[in-house]
Amino acid sequence: MTGYYPRLYVDLDVVADNACVMRREMAARGLAVCGVAKVADVAVPVAEAYMKSGLSQIAGSRVAQVKAYKQAHPEWTTMLLRAPSLCDVPGAVTWADICIVTDLQTARWLNEEAKRQKKTTAALIMADIGDRRDGITDPNELTELGVFIEKCSNLKLVGIAANYCCVSGLLPDDENLEQFASFAEKLTSAVGHPLEIVSGGNSTLLLRIYSGEELPGIINHIRLGGTIINPYNMKLNRGFAFPDLNMDTVRLEAQISEIRDKPPAPVLQPGKNWKGEEVTFSSAGVRKRAIINLGCMDIGDPYNLLPFDDSITVIASSSDHTVLDITDCRKPLKVGDTVSFRLRYAGLMYCFAGRHVTIEYSRGSL
Repeated sequence: MTGYYPRLYVDLDVVADNACVMRREMAARGLAVCGVAKVADVAVPVAEAYMKSGLSQIAGSRVAQVKAYKQAHPEWTTMLLRAPSLCDVPGAVTWADICIVTDLQTARWLNEEAKRQKKTTAALIMADIGDRRDGITDPNELTELGVFIEKCSNLKLVGIAANYCCVSGLLPDDENLEQFASFAEKLTSAVGHPLEIVSGGNSTLLLRIYSGEELPGIINHIRLGGTIINPYNMKLNRGFAFPDLNMDTVRLEAQISEIRDKPPAPVLQPGKNWKGEEVTFSSAGVRKRAIINLGCMDIGDPYNLLPFDDSITVIASSSDHTVLDITDCRKPLKVGDTVSFRLRYAGLMYCFAGRHVTIEYSRGSL
């Protein structure tokens, strides 16, 4: 026996090296880097791999995440990327040095809680310039919020941020970057002092940076997560491989519990699977199929699994099983063998957030 599977191997040295590359490359362009570790949930070793390269902040989207980082390393500057709901406010003030703020009432709650805790919380206003997730679309409303925060006794306005590609697929371009820059300039003028952080976006901003296109000069900060821990996902989604980044930071392994030659499904018309999705069955004849011991509870969707061996095809997943076509597999496989996968960002997130994938940290061994 070799331990419990499925098992996710994370190479911390490679993650740290990728973080170093990003810090160096962004510093050469006048940008500070906030490391976004939320995909790894509360995994402090991953956050440590980010921060050993000297990133400016470490960010999570949930209070539990920034709590884990701050408890392990009180000296780190932590950022809460999701604007806190009312129930999050006490924890946000306790554990996050910087909070995203998009609402006047939330600013009031944060100020009251910070006053109660006898501390000052930094506020970063999120502007919505087209992604249509969180953030303020009206520059006048955004400025009014900034002026209000400036007047709060226990809140400190540190800047403004923009987001891309999380909901609508919006990518940075000349128009929306200039729109964001005008928001930042208007806010700066209204509060009467330079903004410490003008965070121009997330990993998708790198596509523009590496193409040689200029950013508005007011932008001085970028938030990077997936590019550091899973750059392979950016290659899949955007068709771009970043120079000097190691693509293989993680590897997921699952064990085979069954191998059988099986004919096609007896019903050839479309049907609905366990999730209510309509499925069209193949009539490709008898195929050698393998069942592995992970399912949607572990990786969210079979689409997130990318076999290292491209002669293996992922067919489908139920909640607890994944079916592979190994008919053309170049390596003979038997029950008890393991199959290795790269992962899309969403699959990696499920592995860390769930309870049934063993996480094993390594150094230079992938």
